[in-house]
Amino acid sequence: MGGRLRQCGSMDNSKNPQDRTHHHATINTRAGERHRDPLLYTHPYDSMRRFAELLALRHDSPRTRHSYYRAMRLVHEHFKADPATLGEDQFRDYILHVKTRKAWRPKTIRQTVACARLFFVEMLGHQEWKVFSQIRTRDHDDLPAVLTREQVTRLLDAIRLRRYRTPISRGPRGGAETACRRQPEGQHRRGKAALAT
Repeated sequence: MGGRLRQCGSMDNSKNPQDRTHHHATINTRAGERHRDPLLYTHPYDSMRRFAELLALRHDSPRTRHSYYRAMRLVHEHFKADPATLGEDQFRDYILHVKTRKAWRPKTIRQTVACARLFFVEMLGHQEWKVFSQIRTRDHDDLPAVLTREQVTRLLDAIRLRRYRTPISRGPRGGAETACRRQPEGQHRRGKAALAT
C-alpha cells in the first residue's frame, strides 16, 4: 500500500531507432498524507476500524474515504467516547454545536449527517433516526448578485491569463458588460482581440 506501481512495456519514441529504449511508466497509487486510506490508520475503537472497512467497500477514492472517516473521528473526539455508544440525542446535540457554535458550512454539516447515517444506520443497524430528516442546511450566497465596476476591475486584474477572461463589450447604455467565465474554444481568438482593444 502507498507507493508506486510500475507499468512495463512502454517505448521511447525517439526518431533514431538506436536511441529507442524501453522505460517504465509509474503510476502514483498514493493519495498523499492528507488523504491516506483509513484502512491504514491506527483506530482508537473497533467501530472505527469497521467503519474504515465499510468505506473501502463503498468508495473507490481514498480522498472520499478519508473525508468520511474524518467526519466520524470528529464526532468521537468531541464526546471522547466510542461513537458506537452514542445515541440520537447526543448526535443532535453535536449537530447543534457545530452549526450554532462552530458555524460550520452547510456542505460540511450535510457530509457529517451522511456519514452518521452510514455509521449508525447501515453499519450498526439502528433504526433511521428522526434527527436525520430534521436537519436542514441551505448553502449561503457568498457572492453578491451584482458587482460594482471597481470589483469587476479587481476581479479581472487577478486573472493572469487572457484566455480565461471573457471579452468586455459595451452594453446598450454604454456601460461595460462583463461575465467572468472560461470561453468556449470558438470564441478564444475573438476574446483576445476584444481584450487588446
